[in-house]
Amino acid sequence: STLAKMYAKAFPIYAVKMLSKTFDEGKDTDYNKNFSSFVHKSYRLGYMEEFGRKQLDPEVMKATVEGDSISVRPLWSEMIQLQIQAKIEASSNFDPNLGRVDAGLNRRGRIFKFSSKFIDNEKDFNKCRIKNKFMITPRHKNMEYLNDDMGKLALFHIYKEYAKKYYDEGLKLPSKCKDAFEQAALESDILGDWVRRQFCHSDNNKDRFNKSQIKDLMQGIDMDDFDEEDKNKFKIKNVIAAMKAEGYCYKKDVRHGGRRGCLVCIKNAITF
Repeated sequence: STLAKMYAKAFPIYAVKMLSKTFDEGKDTDYNKNFSSFVHKSYRLGYMEEFGRKQLDPEVMKATVEGDSISVRPLWSEMIQLQIQAKIEASSNFDPNLGRVDAGLNRRGRIFKFSSKFIDNEKDFNKCRIKNKFMITPRHKNMEYLNDDMGKLALFHIYKEYAKKYYDEGLKLPSKCKDAFEQAALESDILGDWVRRQFCHSDNNKDRFNKSQIKDLMQGIDMDDFDEEDKNKFKIKNVIAAMKAEGYCYKKDVRHGGRRGCLVCIKNAITF
């Protein structure tokens, strides 16, 4: 986050800090207000110091990254349609709570893992200097350098070479950044993980599960393994959505077990 703060201080017309809850999913998250700062200024970077702890809203994230129109209500104004043209970055100490990730979000998300080289105080700075270790000057010193135009110009020249390379060659990211995002998606997709362990596809149309049977299987989940937020995800409508995402077909007019509506071509993957 220190790098983003340095960029914002040197180039305030290009960068803006966003609320950590900007992409949180749920009716309690008034995300359109969090984008209101983009209405009057064409920022190129929106940064957050942490992601929110709630599950992120994949549709809002995709629309923002893609530059699609989203609904925004500036303070004391009517709802408008806005296209976010900025790159969105979050510097977080934990992986984002992605929930169920589709192919569209997988194409757009990347995770970079950094080890900070910043020194937090003068004492540590002098210790590293004596031992001739590689280091960057204390955090507060970096900000002080940017109080005048010479410091801002020095930072500009550092960025200039990377900007030129981006302009000439486009954005090239290591494959490990894509892999890290996909791994985080798998680890946070607790519903999909349960579905994949519990069920498997079948070629027989008579292999079926209705909602009542799925609820019975859900009773066997050890909820002590999850925090309160994850426990609330285990609702039948969310599980059915996760099963559809795994390619299972729900037919509301097909009967099974005396009930109308069931998933077809599906069987229990757990055998005894």
